[in-house]
Amino acid sequence: MAESLTSAFGIERDIVSVVGAGGKTTLVFTIGDEVRRGGRKVIVTTTTKMGSDQTGGLTVVPPDLDKVAGALAVSGACLVIAARDHRKATGVSPAWVDDAAAAGIAEVIVIEADGARRRKLKAPADHEPVIPQSSTVVIAVMAASAVGEVIADVAHRPDRVASIAGAAVTDRLTTEAAARVLTSDLGGRKSVPQHARFAIAVTGSSASDRSTAEAMAELVGPFPVTFVSREGPPTRL
Repeated sequence: MAESLTSAFGIERDIVSVVGAGGKTTLVFTIGDEVRRGGRKVIVTTTTKMGSDQTGGLTVVPPDLDKVAGALAVSGACLVIAARDHRKATGVSPAWVDDAAAAGIAEVIVIEADGARRRKLKAPADHEPVIPQSSTVVIAVMAASAVGEVIADVAHRPDRVASIAGAAVTDRLTTEAAARVLTSDLGGRKSVPQHARFAIAVTGSSASDRSTAEAMAELVGPFPVTFVSREGPPTRL
């Protein structure tokens, strides 16, 4: 059992991109909070969009490196957003993340690099995910509760999920099918930089969810799986 997400995923001085579905935003903000509380500077941002009310309690700063550095000097953490309205906040370009990484103004940058419309599993479209090339860690997320449900009911881009899984959108998702989606170069591993470490996060809260994560860990070969519980510390499986 790991004491934190940062230890579970081995996050030290890293650029962390989070993709997939079923708890990405919570994971991103939790990692950012752990880094901040550990005394390191952290930038949280997105290369897509997130809800405008989703700030994680962080100071919101525009993508200006000087302003970001100033905010980090005060509080150690900030959320970088380019624009926002009453519904959505638009993040930054992958190139901006690469520039921020090169500038070295934060020890860790955490990026929500994918959208899923609150679904539990996804396979990306041609233009997704939006992973900066400077990323050193990529975490693919799924909700354990997707397993056993009809793919069309729980997946974002269900046609693509079903195609990768070798199933129909009307089929119930099996653990084996979910593992194929998460580890596919067309699924969870799409656009992962060659030098980046890849890991899987399975989210949930029940004993059944943990059993799903444990079964997943046996299916995905060399890729580490962490069960991220809403009711306790994460478990590296």
